[in-house]
Parts: sequence; structure tokens; C-alpha cells
Amino acid sequence: MQKKLWLVIEILLGIALLVLLIWYGIRKIEDYRYIKSQNEFKSSMSIVELDSDLDEENIIPIDEVEENKELEQKLQEAAKAKVEELKAEYPSIVGIIEIPKTEILYPIVQGNDNQFYLDHDKEGNYHAFGEVFLDSRNTSSFTDKNSVVYGHNVRSAKTIFNELLQYENEDFFNNHKEIRIYTQEGLKTYEVISVFKAKPEEPYRERLFNSQEEFQMFINKYQNESSIKTEDKEFENLLTLSTCFNNNYRFVIQAGELE
Repeated sequence: MQKKLWLVIEILLGIALLVLLIWYGIRKIEDYRYIKSQNEFKSSMSIVELDSDLDEENIIPIDEVEENKELEQKLQEAAKAKVEELKAEYPSIVGIIEIPKTEILYPIVQGNDNQFYLDHDKEGNYHAFGEVFLDSRNTSSFTDKNSVVYGHNVRSAKTIFNELLQYENEDFFNNHKEIRIYTQEGLKTYEVISVFKAKPEEPYRERLFNSQEEFQMFINKYQNESSIKTEDKEFENLLTLSTCFNNNYRFVIQAGELE
């Protein structure tokens, strides 16, 4: 009797182990497909492609854009065209986020709430990694006082917003101050001004302010809480990037829009 009991236990353990291995294998295959899809997207968006008469590689370096109005105009038009092209295929896409010299180059989607894209991709299919998405309360043109963008901190695959955690390193911060958002209206460029951890209920995602003075106080509050200190500046609009740090805190980057 006891031998039969142990045999049953061994069989059940074997089945459980087999199920676990199958689940693990399926998860790894899904992760591989997801990362492959993201890498294919990145390879098509590693630069903004422009007309061939600009230069040999059809590339506009960002430092040249600031000094050349013609190049700036062409980049704005190219940014709009690229987002419109993607939106035609994936209607939920409202922009693209790029942090130069990092792996962060992703489409930004927007849903009717802030839950769906936590575990769905831009095609609407389930995936635990979700997508980078704009707060459902924000305008898709990124013209609010504070546009909030979310993304998972995927430690296992070192993807989505995992790289944001490196902003606590001062060298990384100093070498990656620029964030670009490509929208249907053109390119928006931001300068990182604060890095901090916040509880989910804290008002760092506030988007409505009664005055510019109140908005500036909001900016200064989080600059004071930042682990990296930056010079006080006035900005018309903010970009806030939010990702998980642990169950109790969010890791947050705030950046001011450059004119």
C-alpha cells in the first residue's frame, strides 16, 4: 500500500515537473518572439530616415538640427510621417520614445484606461511585458503640462524601461540627458531634470495646474527629491517616465521640454 502511495506521489510530481517545464518553455518562446519583434522595430527606427538628398546616410545628427532650421524642418516632417505610417498599421500608436545611446526605442501606445497595455502588445495580443504607453488622461499630442508614459521594468530580459534605473548613476545621467518623443505633430526633445522614487499614490502624475507658478512649484518639488541634483530651470511642459521599482515604489524620471 505504501509503495503504491509513493508511486502515485512520484507520478504526480513528474507530471507537475513536466507541466512546469512546458510552461517555462512556452514563456521563453513568447519572450523571444516579443524581443525579436521589438528589435525588428528598433532596426527600422534606429534613425529617422529622410530624403536621399540630405546626405549619404540620410541621417540628421541632433546637434546639427539645433543649428540648421532647414534640417530641423525636415526632421519634424520625417517624425510626423513615421508616426503616421506606424499608426496606419497599429491605430493605438501615438508616438515613439527614444533615449539616444541606450536601448530605449519603443512605440508609445495609448488605451482607454491605464490597465490594458500593462499586459497587451500594440497588436492587442496578451503579453506579460505589455507596451510603453501614454496615460489615458493625457492628450496624444504630448501638449499637456505633464505627459506621463509608463513601461515595465523587465529585469529578466533587460528590456522596456529597465535601463531607466541606471539614471541613479551620475555618469549615466550626465551622458543621457536627452529624451526624444516622435509624435504626429513632429519631434519633441526633453532634458532630464529629476530622478526619484515615489509611492504610486503620490501626485507626480498630476497634469492639471492652476497657474505656471503652481506648475513650477511642482517641478521644483521633485527636483528637490531627486537623487541627482540639477539646475533649477523653467519649463512649459514636462515628460514623466514611470516604471516599477518594487511593490511599494515607482522609479520616476522627469524631463522638461526644450523649445
